[in-house]
Amino acid sequence: MEAHEDRNIGGLYMGYLEDAYKEIYKHRAWKETAQNYEEKFAANLYHSPFVKEAARTVLVRFSKLFQSYYGIREIQKKRKEDPKGFDAETALADLAEKLTGEKVQYTDVLEETLLPPPEEDRSNEAGQIGNALRGVNPWEKEKMKNAEAANKENIEDVINENGNLREMMTMLYNGTFRNGGRNEREIDESRSLKNMLVNMNQNDIKNIRMMGRVVNDEGLMHFDPMMDVITQGDNYEKKGDMLDSWPLILNFKATLDKNNPKPEKQKGLLSRTGKKVGKLLFYADHWRRGRDEQLPGKGEEHYNQLNIPLSEREKKYGRDENGQLKWKEGFAYNYMKEPVTAEGLLQETGPSGTTIRMMAAYKMIGASKSDLLYFRLALIAWMVSGRDHSLYEILKGSEIAGVKGWEDLSEASKMYMTVDPLSTAQIRKDFAPNKEFPHETVYKIMQSEMADLHIAKLEEKFGAYNEDEQAQLKESVWTAKGANKDLTTAGDMAINIYSQRAYENINMNTAHPFAAKFLSKYYGMEDYFEYYENNQEEVTKEMKDKLYTLFRLSGRMTQDYLEEQLARQKSEAEQLEAATGYEGTVFRGEARGSKHKRGSFATERLTSTSMEIDTPIAFMKNGTNNVMGKYRLHGSGLNIEDLSYTA
Repeated sequence: MEAHEDRNIGGLYMGYLEDAYKEIYKHRAWKETAQNYEEKFAANLYHSPFVKEAARTVLVRFSKLFQSYYGIREIQKKRKEDPKGFDAETALADLAEKLTGEKVQYTDVLEETLLPPPEEDRSNEAGQIGNALRGVNPWEKEKMKNAEAANKENIEDVINENGNLREMMTMLYNGTFRNGGRNEREIDESRSLKNMLVNMNQNDIKNIRMMGRVVNDEGLMHFDPMMDVITQGDNYEKKGDMLDSWPLILNFKATLDKNNPKPEKQKGLLSRTGKKVGKLLFYADHWRRGRDEQLPGKGEEHYNQLNIPLSEREKKYGRDENGQLKWKEGFAYNYMKEPVTAEGLLQETGPSGTTIRMMAAYKMIGASKSDLLYFRLALIAWMVSGRDHSLYEILKGSEIAGVKGWEDLSEASKMYMTVDPLSTAQIRKDFAPNKEFPHETVYKIMQSEMADLHIAKLEEKFGAYNEDEQAQLKESVWTAKGANKDLTTAGDMAINIYSQRAYENINMNTAHPFAAKFLSKYYGMEDYFEYYENNQEEVTKEMKDKLYTLFRLSGRMTQDYLEEQLARQKSEAEQLEAATGYEGTVFRGEARGSKHKRGSFATERLTSTSMEIDTPIAFMKNGTNNVMGKYRLHGSGLNIEDLSYTA
């Protein structure tokens, strides 16, 4: 919608308010408010049972996929080496037993794919729990046995029992990307998704599906990798890094292009120089801090304050000798030239490459869009809570990987209200801190600042107020409690200002007197109008633009608030219509209306409903003016028919 530039009060009409929030995004409090919101929003997702279950589902699926793929290949290798002596049938039965059931059972494949290699120290990476084999020599049999037992306990506990979301996502990150290395030799020697992608063939897919049928596992049984994407580009042929983010972007873009359903493989300039140039453009505004410029990490207290504390495993591996957390978050190493865009979108380190890789990895093995969107919530909970990326950067990375929901990334306010698969109402109710979006918080701050400015102007005329008088004056004008004691939300406040205060000025012939008129009316000081008349130029100069901005913001917020309420009501009505029908008799104990006559009733409350008659009878006996209703229900949702009443 085109922005309205004419600075007269007529510009308050709804159609001209699309760019009003830019004033919020420019406000000094915006960046901090938005960052605090995102961290707490992510922490609330972190605790959500269905988000945690989404992370666990993906981890279980990849774990069993790794076990099936490498297990079958190992059996085939041994049978080839010793066709007579090796009992392949028994080995397959043992593998099937390991893969049976909802829980994951430990095998050495999981030790190699999900934990850091024993030779690597990753204690400076968030969520890592280490590898107990580190520092243990192969000839130290007892130590090896104990270390393997510790790894088994940690892996099974994280996946099946008590792992927090950060531990699960980090294991998944290890298996899909980190443990695979970067060059051809590292990828070839690893056990990882990278290794699996460059070596997988149709026979492997057939064997995995067969194993899925044997163990009745849906994920394996219907394993349906996107081979057209996997085989696209140079890296598949070269057995290179299939999850290098830039070639991955090109592969998805080419493969998903509707006008080019069977693209030719990327060769020559596009696959070499083109990739390098593309990567430079993709991360043009992203900068890596020098060693001396790195910022301190958030520290363990950050995670405690968000109520997403470290597990004992994380503490044991991630703390230094002084008990301090070793790892740092992404913002400490990287920064963006433009930390906040003109549209209010926060940028920490650029579009999330980890999101691109992990969403693409899950997509390539055949995940549905619904599975991908719920998994994306786990990525948000994991990385945004730790300030590795902003919410915008996660959603942008997902879009680049070909996973786009109903989210709107055109500006911050729309993005915060549209994080698919969550509805706006669900975000506000269950995940938004204080049930409030950040642009609403800053809107309230701007209202408070407007009241402070009014008080300052009044002080010039009527003398200084003490703190109690200032608080009373401030509350009487621009805050929610001033006009209506029940107003608590930004939406209600906006409607109050836009409909009751701004409305009477929308069609005024002059733009100047409204400032004094509002001050007079809402401060209850009639003589302020006289002050305005005597100091019109000064008052208008300082207050006109701020009042105009606040009215425009109130108009835009009113529009958003009403649209949200309509969407919520529509959703509730649709759910009610779809409700399962009930046929039968229910009883209600009711408070009888004043015009009650035998055979009819009028009541405003239905305080007791039950299919058993005892409950409403008990209610009815509690008072002298109560009656009992007996209803015969037929139908569903809003369409309930055949209603009868018995006094």
